[in-house]
Amino acid sequence: MDIVALYDAKNRLSEICNQVSETGQPCVISRRGQPLVKLVAIEPDDSKESVWDTLDESRALHGRLNEDFDLLERSSKRPRTVEDLESLVEPEIPEVSEPSGEPTDDPTWLL
Repeated sequence: MDIVALYDAKNRLSEICNQVSETGQPCVISRRGQPLVKLVAIEPDDSKESVWDTLDESRALHGRLNEDFDLLERSSKRPRTVEDLESLVEPEIPEVSEPSGEPTDDPTWLL
């Protein structure tokens, strides 16, 4: 394990990083002779080869998606404004009760 002074590490950081990543040997950076930090290489991750590997793994764990769900109809005209988008979706409006006029601890009476 190499020990490098902080001043030298500052000036040669790129070189030291390359050396650590290529050899796998950590490097200690010291200040005034005392170890300060240890620079170690990151181990390669086990990332998937493709997104389809993740899909296959998900299907193996959870099965296929069986739920039916509704999609909005496709339109040849793209919505350009918020109003165009709102016209495609029917808003859900909750029922609102009238306040009784008496104070209450229930904050829902304000709705």
